[in-house]
Amino acid sequence: MFEGIPKELPQTSHKAQDFFISSLLISLTVSIKIIVLYEKNQK
Repeated sequence: MFEGIPKELPQTSHKAQDFFISSLLISLTVSIKIIVLYEKNQK
């Protein structure tokens, strides 16, 4: 029953890590753009 799990775990965790990093980068760029736009509007 549990034979296939150890082989598949590294792949799924690696994919999840990639997804987490990419979503983190996207949210970072979005927040930076919002901050830049906000500061431009303040001047």
